[in-house]
This record gives sequence, C-alpha cells and structure tokens, in this order.
Amino acid sequence: MFKGTKKHPPCKFSATVAEIGGEENAFTSSDYTAYYQTVTPETLGTMMEFEADRMRHLVLTDAVIASEHDVARGRCRRPSGVDRNASRRRTEFGEATPARVARHNAARLDVAHSSDRKDLPLGAPTVTATRPTGLAGDSMMDKTISSATDAVGDNNQAFSTNAARNAINRLLRCIFAERILGPSALLWARDHRQAWFPLWPSRRVLQFSDLRTAPAGTLRNRGAIEVLDGTGASHRNNCPAALMREIAPCLARKPAPDAMEDLLLDVDESMRNDILARRHRQSGNAELREKIAESDASGFLGYLEANLPPHLAAMTLDQWGAYEGNPLYPTWKAKSGLPTADVIAFSPAFGARVSLRIAALRKYSVYAETLPHAGSYSEWSSQKFPDLWLDWVEGLKARNQSPKSWLPFTIHAWHLKNFVRREFAAESASGILHPDGAEIVTLPSISFRTMLPETTEPRPFIKLPVPIWMTSTQRNLSAKAVHMGPRLSALISGILSEAFWVEEHKAFLERPWPTRSVLRSLPERFRDYRVEHQLPNPLADT
Repeated sequence: MFKGTKKHPPCKFSATVAEIGGEENAFTSSDYTAYYQTVTPETLGTMMEFEADRMRHLVLTDAVIASEHDVARGRCRRPSGVDRNASRRRTEFGEATPARVARHNAARLDVAHSSDRKDLPLGAPTVTATRPTGLAGDSMMDKTISSATDAVGDNNQAFSTNAARNAINRLLRCIFAERILGPSALLWARDHRQAWFPLWPSRRVLQFSDLRTAPAGTLRNRGAIEVLDGTGASHRNNCPAALMREIAPCLARKPAPDAMEDLLLDVDESMRNDILARRHRQSGNAELREKIAESDASGFLGYLEANLPPHLAAMTLDQWGAYEGNPLYPTWKAKSGLPTADVIAFSPAFGARVSLRIAALRKYSVYAETLPHAGSYSEWSSQKFPDLWLDWVEGLKARNQSPKSWLPFTIHAWHLKNFVRREFAAESASGILHPDGAEIVTLPSISFRTMLPETTEPRPFIKLPVPIWMTSTQRNLSAKAVHMGPRLSALISGILSEAFWVEEHKAFLERPWPTRSVLRSLPERFRDYRVEHQLPNPLADT
C-alpha cells in the first residue's frame, strides 16, 4: 500500500503527511490491515484524495509483488493442524459462516472524528482504510513453505525499516560529501554529535541526534532525524523521499528536470533489492552456520581457508561485502528495469554464478590495448585460459574458420540475451561477430560486472560492459578505462614483484585487513625503491 500510484509516486503520501505535520501508521489484525493518518481537520480532503487514489490505482509491478509474496505467505500460513486465532475469530465474529465471511470481507473506507476514537487527540480526524485478507484463505496457501520463510515474513517490517534508514544515511553521506549541502552550514552541539541544519527557504531546521565525522571529509548519520518548524513543533523523518523533498530548495545545485523523481525511483529500487538481499542472507547465514559446525572449523575465515582455494575464498568475502556496497552510492543496489529473478541470478549478494560466452570477433574490426610485456591479445588469452582457448579454437574450426582471423570476445550472459543479439544482429549476419562459442562460469564481484572465473587455479578477472542502469548510470567500458587498465595492472604487478614486498606480503596475508597506514606507505616505498634501483616507471607513457 506504500508503493505509490502514477499520480503519487512512492513515498509522496508519507512526505505529504510529514509536510503538514501529521502522522501515519498501520496495524494488522487477524483478518484485515488498517492504514490511518492523524492530521488537522483542514487537510482531511487531501488525505481522502490520497487514500482514494491508492485504493484504486496502486502500482503493483512484478518486482513489487515478488518482494512481498513471501511476506504474505508467511503471515497467512498457520502451522499444520493449529489455528492460533481460531478462538479470537469465534469471539469476534461467531462461527465463520459463508454469509458472515462475505459480509465481513467487504472492503470499507471509514472516516471518524476523535469523538468516535478515544485514543486520538480532540478534533483530530483519522482516515482508516481496510483491505481484509479473508478468513477462509488458509487452505489455499502452500503448505510446503519453510519455517525460515515464516521467520523472514515476521521480520519484514524490520527489513523495510532498516532499508529506509540505510537509504537515508547513504543519501546524507553522499550529499554532504559532494557539497550538494554545505557541511559548513551545520550547527554543532558541544558533544559534536547532535547537529542542526537550517533550511532557510522553508523556515525549518533539520535536527540530527547523532551525526559523526567520517573518513574523506564525509559525515555519517547514526541517529534520528527530525524536522523542526517555526512553531517549535517537530516530526521524525523516516522516509528518503520526504527527506529529499525537504532539503530540495536548499541544494547548492538545482537538479535537472525530473532528476529528483528519477533519483527517488532509483532509491526505491535500491531499497527493494536491499530487503531482498538481506532476506536471502538470513537464510544463508543459517545454512553457513550448519556447514561451519559440521566442518569443525574455528570460524567463518577458518571454514573458507579449509574448504576453498585462496582466490575463491577472497571472492566469497567480496560477495559477502556486496550487501553494503560503496558507501557513497545512495542508489547502491538499483538495477532499474531488471526483474527480481534476474537481480537474484546475476548479483553477488546472492552468491550468483554467471556464465560468460566466449564469442568470436573479426580481428580487423578490433582495437586491442596491451603492454609490450603481455604480447598479443590472442597470446595472452591462450596462456591465461588454456582450456577455454582450446574449446574456442575447436569451435571456430568446426565452422570452417581460421582462428588466426578472429579474436575471443567475452560477453556477459544477460548482455548477450538482452542487448548483443538485438543491437549487433547486422554484424552477426555479415560474419563480423560469431555470438556462439565456449562458456566459462564466473563469480560476479561487488561491482556486478567484474567477474572471477570459478576455477581451481586462479585466473584473471574479466570486466565487461552490461547495459543495465545501475546506481543511476549506464555501465559501459570507456576508452579511458581500456587504456588505463593494462597500465594499472602493470603498476600493481610491479609492486607485488619487488623485493621489499616480501615482508609486507607475509604480514598482509596473516592479517587480512591491513591498517590504512600500511596501504598508504606501499606506493611511497615502491617509488623510493624504484628511484634507488633506477627501475622504469610503468606509468611513464600515460
């Protein structure tokens, strides 16, 4: 009910209630859910218009339905042979005869003043809309649903609340870091935790109960956010959209037309995927604990070390960290337009395994960037992926093609299905591109499109373009990235290969999370070592 309509996008309802100083909430009984607002009498018409709109025009996309499906099943299902609310139903409604059920299930919209509701302040109207779930629907539910899913359903409100809080904190950190809101305007309490930000155009103030300085000159919100108006009244802001609309008049740069709505749609998408991923982690944690217990490992890291080669263990940790993502991305999980099934199938937070297709591209149509020590692109590919190279060569020969005239061209599975076959149909028809070929299974990293082959021996990462609108931008490979990639790889290889690295390397492996000072000192030590021994600079030609 909070997903929005075409007329009122997600969070617009909540933002409007907050702007007029009202409150809203909902509660669920045994057979209905009530949504209500507490507002002043003169705004009753606005609330009625909002309620009427969402009762008739609620936008329920496949992604929204999928994310709520397990929740509905968890709430409706009863343990086999047990009805925890049977006695309550009989007390409230008598025996649930068909006539009573039909009469009770009629959807209704009630408006009551405080004279009818003892728990409301005098004169405060409330709009209550109920959408009953029905009394006789339990027999229609899937009885094979797992207890883990039931637990997820019971905790869904906690997931939603945490996702909204996470989104707000990311928005604030990004906005202050980019100086879209100037941190210098903050007024700090003596404890340097509580702070106030004046919103001069609206004559309001944002009050932060716990705002802290963070690395790189950023700020991290750890507490509640309230909006104070000119009368001294305050209301808590728990909605990212309401927060953005509150601060919009004070932004240092005016957003482009529709930019604010686009941002809020991406934030909403990111929150939905955040809930989806954390629900997945809840069940994954239980399975992992069982595996650790069965293996008698000393802990999580001990289990990884005993059961996986180092490169796959490191990648598991990378995927583990994908739940949080880049702290300066307010839309860190947004993949606009990607169905829920594809989000799960291709995202690292779900432990995804993604097949890459090794297609073939005519050599004369390709510009390849390499460094002298790496040799040709074909030579490098045959050395780094020998088995895959042989499969690729055999595939070309089976089509009566000479491998010398072609280059291997790696394509992401989603990219191939949804983009390459459509956009490059002419190249395929003319013989420039052969989209069929060998495949390799990979693990997507936190960046979604940087893939590590799932092989016993370590292989290089493969970075690919994927035309999905992620974190508010289209993900491509720029010419600069293609040019700098080999040079940065050479720089890192040079650091790792020099003599001074040996002692640091041992300490690095023994302590997986080195201090920032150690990491900062490595480039400086490499520079000094290179100058002392008159070594060439890998970046000299850039």
